[in-house]
Amino acid sequence: MTQPSLNTTFDTSVIDLSQPETVQFTGSFSTTDTDPSEFGAPTEVVEDTAKPSIPSSSDETPKPSQDTPRPSTAVTSSVPKPVRHMDTTAAYDAWAPVYDTDGNILQKVDDIELEKTLPVFLDMVKATAEESPKDAYKIVDLGCGTGRNTRKLLQHKWKLPRGATIDIVGVDASPGMLARADEKLLPIEEEISEGAEPAPVRLSLFQHDILYPTDLSSSPDPLPTRADALISTLVLEHVPLSVFFAALSRILLPRGVALITNMHPEMGAKSQAGFVMADAEGKRVKVRGKSYVHTVEETVKAAQEVGFELVGEVMEREVEDKMLEEGLLGERGWKWVDCKVWYGVILRKK
Repeated sequence: MTQPSLNTTFDTSVIDLSQPETVQFTGSFSTTDTDPSEFGAPTEVVEDTAKPSIPSSSDETPKPSQDTPRPSTAVTSSVPKPVRHMDTTAAYDAWAPVYDTDGNILQKVDDIELEKTLPVFLDMVKATAEESPKDAYKIVDLGCGTGRNTRKLLQHKWKLPRGATIDIVGVDASPGMLARADEKLLPIEEEISEGAEPAPVRLSLFQHDILYPTDLSSSPDPLPTRADALISTLVLEHVPLSVFFAALSRILLPRGVALITNMHPEMGAKSQAGFVMADAEGKRVKVRGKSYVHTVEETVKAAQEVGFELVGEVMEREVEDKMLEEGLLGERGWKWVDCKVWYGVILRKK
């Protein structure tokens, strides 16, 4: 298994917001907790100057463009917290230790929807492979994070032509998230490959940030290309549409298929990815990377402009009472009832 390429040393259990003091994670507000500050109440905005960062939305004049971050707003009864804007990768490094367990509503909805959507998508991958048999196939999980969905690809019951192999490739900008993915996925890969020579399913993890695509040749782990299929779940929020789909176009072979999921713009108008941590003085601070609100129409149009076609219909999901009543979501999901929180598309490269 290829280890994550960690170009810098980072203790993923803490994050230093003030130097040299450390802070403690206290919870996620990504699609779960929001403040009246996001509706215009006073909020202390603290810029992280200790690390290089992409300019935050608070530093920009919003423009009606798909590549411009849009401010998020939401209502809650809690006291406004200061907001710390950070480089997105550094924010996810800090979030990594608890990312899988902090009760994020959107992740849970994504899991529910993928139970139905991922098998359909993988059947399409199989059908494409049967049309053009070969010795090796590659599927990329772009923005794999802690390997939540990479694991599903790894454990899928692949029916390959005799002697063929399949490479599952996880790509993420955050070394902290990749370290967690490595811990989670290595035992699974070893179990699958035990007794097989060579292993029919192989796993590798790559650190790569698609926001900086200009000089791939200098990267120790360049962006994987010539893939037959790709999934990217809850990643698009952090990337301009033009950059994201340019990366997909580079990665996928002609006729390759992609499954993309993202925060719905109805939810994006009220919340964005981030989490709450306590600073050195015990004060609760919101930590945010950079987020964009992409509409469904903008997403489909941007994909089509670089040579992708939409397969089937756009999928959308709102939170329903029964999802809470059946215990599928946590209590914090009640405030999202009747709000569309998720959308997904399946695309094929022409």
